Amino acid sequence: MMHRRAAVLSLLSVFVAGIARAADEPKVTKAAPRAQLPSGRSRIEVLVPPNVFATIALVGPAHALLGLEINGGPLASRLRRRRPLDEDGLLPRTLSVMSGEASEVIELIVDLTDAATIQLVTASLADDREPTFKGLKNGTEQPRPLVGMPVPIDDRAGYMLGSAGRYVFARIDVVRSLMTSFEKSRKKFNGDAICISDASQWDGKRPKADLGQVRHISHEGGCDVDIALPANDTFPSSVREHCRGVRLETDRFGCAPGTAKGVDFDRLAFFLGTLADESPGRIVKVFLDDAFRREVIRVAPTLHERGWIKEAGLVALGEDGVLVASPWHTDHFHVRFSGEKARTLLI
Repeated sequence: MMHRRAAVLSLLSVFVAGIARAADEPKVTKAAPRAQLPSGRSRIEVLVPPNVFATIALVGPAHALLGLEINGGPLASRLRRRRPLDEDGLLPRTLSVMSGEASEVIELIVDLTDAATIQLVTASLADDREPTFKGLKNGTEQPRPLVGMPVPIDDRAGYMLGSAGRYVFARIDVVRSLMTSFEKSRKKFNGDAICISDASQWDGKRPKADLGQVRHISHEGGCDVDIALPANDTFPSSVREHCRGVRLETDRFGCAPGTAKGVDFDRLAFFLGTLADESPGRIVKVFLDDAFRREVIRVAPTLHERGWIKEAGLVALGEDGVLVASPWHTDHFHVRFSGEKARTLLI
């Protein structure tokens, strides 16, 4: 009898302690965007405002995250089902979404070995206003914000995230342009989702700078994006070799002549032409292997004749346009946008 009473009292104390903890559970909102999380298990509610690009970031020691459970409505479901392919479980862990017409609560259950911080940052369409050179120089205007590429809404979005979320941040106008071109490409060709690889880190630095393993000579400030080649073979449009790579010179690696295969060049040219048509002059360079470059130049006039790309797209994809034959691009292409380096929102 005494043992049973002790067990009941023990369960009751756990229940009461749970209620007390629930009352102290942090709630993160746009007005109160940061909260401290202790080691152990925490339950956090994050209120995502409507019509924004939002990133929820867990920041702390790289290996502190033991587990992360995401609960809630459509945004939470999207974060669970369409997570980046190469998410590595390290901190900072970023969850980026584009919200709809209504605000939504996302519940996170986080297990940590060390204390960490959770932060919510948002940007709206009003933030996508190109500053003037004069305004940037005299401090009356600020750069456009760096935002996380949101997880796709559904298959119609036309893309998937490859790299860990913290490495796929770009300036807000770049993100919007990419989303538009991916969606149009999906609608036109009904192809599979194209994988987005590295852009910039959450802090505007080059990907993997946080680990001391920088893997690019560019990709600072959210103006550069690596994208997988659209595929027309039986494999996904992921970052993978599409030719037999050889040493063309001591410091140059590229496709051996006549070995390029499995690339949907119509879809690639349409995607790039759509980007160029949206705002002529915004695409500075597109780096890709010369074998792929020549094929894009070849098919672009046909797309223009069909009315699929406009004059700006045709010019951009011409011999004297933005396409640059570049070594070490046998498995992806690299788009560079014009404009200022983005303003970092995450602290």
